[in-house]
Amino acid sequence: MHRQDWTWEPVGSLPGGTVTSVAISPNVNHDGTCFAATMAGLYRSEDSGVTWRREAGGYRGLSLTAVAVSPAFAEDGLVLVSGLDAGLFRVVGSKWTPGDFGGRHVRIVALAISPAFAHDGTCFAATMADGVFCSRDRGARWEPCNFGLLDLDVIGLAISPKFAKDGMVLAATATGLFRSPNGGLAWREMTLPSEGAPVMCTAFSPAFSQDGTIFAGTDGAGILCSRDRGATWQTLPGPIDAGCINGIALSPGFAADRIVLLAADTALYMSRDGGESWTCDSEMADALCVATGSAFPSGGPALVGLSHN
Repeated sequence: MHRQDWTWEPVGSLPGGTVTSVAISPNVNHDGTCFAATMAGLYRSEDSGVTWRREAGGYRGLSLTAVAVSPAFAEDGLVLVSGLDAGLFRVVGSKWTPGDFGGRHVRIVALAISPAFAHDGTCFAATMADGVFCSRDRGARWEPCNFGLLDLDVIGLAISPKFAKDGMVLAATATGLFRSPNGGLAWREMTLPSEGAPVMCTAFSPAFSQDGTIFAGTDGAGILCSRDRGATWQTLPGPIDAGCINGIALSPGFAADRIVLLAADTALYMSRDGGESWTCDSEMADALCVATGSAFPSGGPALVGLSHN
């Protein structure tokens, strides 16, 4: 689904129903490009999410779990795609090239790409039971980076918008949230008010270097927020009935507009005051993922993936 004038409408009618991950080109206002990873393969839109076509390429598998677009997409056209059965692919146009995990079969559930990808080539993959893998060569070769990561069942990832300077990466796991201050070389568990609760997703403020704000969504323990770069955390007031929070997206202009979107089991939730209060769209129950475009909310789009058509 995508946003239009602060209303939401279904788009695409993707066969297979479940949309596990959505990603939007950093130049969407010019190229209109968006991607959706689904249980029926990878879909691409070139009109900001209004219509979609399936990208088959060299991969015939269906169960895709994550998609991430290169920050330099206008120049390199690179997309990373992962699946439960086939690891990871580097997709450029119609060419699908598998990533090298040293012969290991890994079940990847989330991807994150460095904002400075054009220069550092760094990206991360979260796996079920095998922790975090990192690539420093644009997704070609991958190595585990799990020193200090006490829970190898990693559900979500986030990279600081100033990663080139601060090296900060977050890993959401089944038992809590871990932080690396050095690009994944070492991890330390963060102290959360909901100790032991599964953390499903996490997101940095686009203005993180100024406001130090991080959000984390949990399964059953609400939405957590830190305003001091993760040193301390608080449980935000609601939405108390969100259930499992599967995805978080902040407006690119969060520092000014304070907009946060939550994809949850019960609804899509929106805050316009940095998470202090929320409204919900209950028609979008079973929301699994959410992403905002570079010009959201003035020019959109925002995409929400659901677990059904």
